Amino acid sequence: MNDHKRRQQAVRLAAVAERNTDPASRPRVWLLEDSPLQAEQTKRALGALDVFHFSDGGALLERLAEETPDVVILDWELPGVSGLDVLRFIRETRDEVTIPILVLTSDEPAVLEALALGANDFVTKPCPDVVLRARVRTLLRVQALSDRARVAEQERTDALERVYEAETRMYVALDAAEIGTWELDPRTHTMQLDASAQAIMGLDAELPFAAAEATVHPDDRAALREAVAGSLDPRRRTTFSVEYRAQRSDGERWNVAWARAYFEGDAPTRLVGAVQDITERKQALEVMERDAAFRERFIAILAHDLRTPLTALRLGSQILTRRAVTEAVAKDIGLRIEGTTRRMDRMIGDLLDFTRSRQGGGMPVTLADTELEPICRSVVQEVEIAAPDRSIVFESQGDTRGRWDAGRLEQIVSNLVSNAVDYSPESSVVRVTLCATAERVTLDVQNVGDVIPAATLRSLFDPFRRGASESTSSRRSRGLGLGLYIVDQIARAHHGSVTAQSNEESGTTFSVVLPR
Repeated sequence: MNDHKRRQQAVRLAAVAERNTDPASRPRVWLLEDSPLQAEQTKRALGALDVFHFSDGGALLERLAEETPDVVILDWELPGVSGLDVLRFIRETRDEVTIPILVLTSDEPAVLEALALGANDFVTKPCPDVVLRARVRTLLRVQALSDRARVAEQERTDALERVYEAETRMYVALDAAEIGTWELDPRTHTMQLDASAQAIMGLDAELPFAAAEATVHPDDRAALREAVAGSLDPRRRTTFSVEYRAQRSDGERWNVAWARAYFEGDAPTRLVGAVQDITERKQALEVMERDAAFRERFIAILAHDLRTPLTALRLGSQILTRRAVTEAVAKDIGLRIEGTTRRMDRMIGDLLDFTRSRQGGGMPVTLADTELEPICRSVVQEVEIAAPDRSIVFESQGDTRGRWDAGRLEQIVSNLVSNAVDYSPESSVVRVTLCATAERVTLDVQNVGDVIPAATLRSLFDPFRRGASESTSSRRSRGLGLGLYIVDQIARAHHGSVTAQSNEESGTTFSVVLPR
């Protein structure tokens, strides 16, 4: 039904409903009759009704364009536009609204033709008044019942359309939010899932609850059982809301489920719920928590480690500015300040490298033909000057040339050799070895000392990790704990790797493998 016809019918039904509820209103009867005498007789017979007389069919049809009567009485034999023409026109043009039509005729073939064209009843002329009144009132009662039925049907149709539209909006929203729906029958312990829930949970459309529970992570099953039990308990009727890990064939996912229980008395009959995959949300939350903890730790370490060199600089400057000192003392203080500033410069460089690597893209390197042996020898000599009491043995075997970033390799060697010196007894020997093959060059830095626990080895190259133990770290460390992290990032930037081994027999060895 199009909108125009729907509005037209709504107006008609509203008018009928208004008349049916208003005792003062009287049904309207339109009479098509060319005989004034017969028209007056019909009006008297229908005195309790409002009768409008038309002597010409054309005038009736013109009036019909403006309003609708409750009953039409047609005289069949008319000159001009006959009752037959009016009946045919009404049924062809007003089929969406049923107008009861009573035909007045004395011709039996005309009766049959009128009924075939859609007349509701007929009266043979001449007709007793009581019969005419009875026929008209019967048509009015039938029409009233029909109108009420149409009103009820229209209301039912409109209600169904509203329900349909609401359900459509709900399913569109559920689909947009990637939410599935499910239902549990507490009496049979079976579940039914819609297509979205099947995709989210990785389950069939219908299955036992035990089978669905088996896909839940063992650590989360107790919470799921308690949520189900609490919502189905007539005394508690708790809100069902639970997050759990689903073990699917394509891996583990995080889901959140909500539900509402329905009861008949105290007996639970249905548990209707929804489910959503929140894996990405959980992962994003974990990343945010890690980043927040990381920032707090970063700031704490930075503040702690910069305080020591800053204190040394302040004390040195106070000595130089507040009292007279000898040339030897001034030179000593100057050397200490220079060493402290180099240390701070190294910290700042480590922080810049760390920031670049954290921003994505890895550690930036500039590749060129480089020989690793002279780089290692130069770094070893620098460390020996800085720690003259320590013994460092350097050995090199084979061709140590390749396409690398010389500055970055110097960082690797300096970090590893400095760490080996810091985390080994003063009387021990640190060994630096280069071993070359046709495809790669391997750098080994080995020292004796405290064994690094296996748990620490697994996270040794994470940022802000320091040495073998906290006590050793706090006593000997000279940086922010970024050295090994930067070594690892530089090795990766060269498509290489760095590993660490630690045991009582050979001590601790860091091995860097650099493809040529």
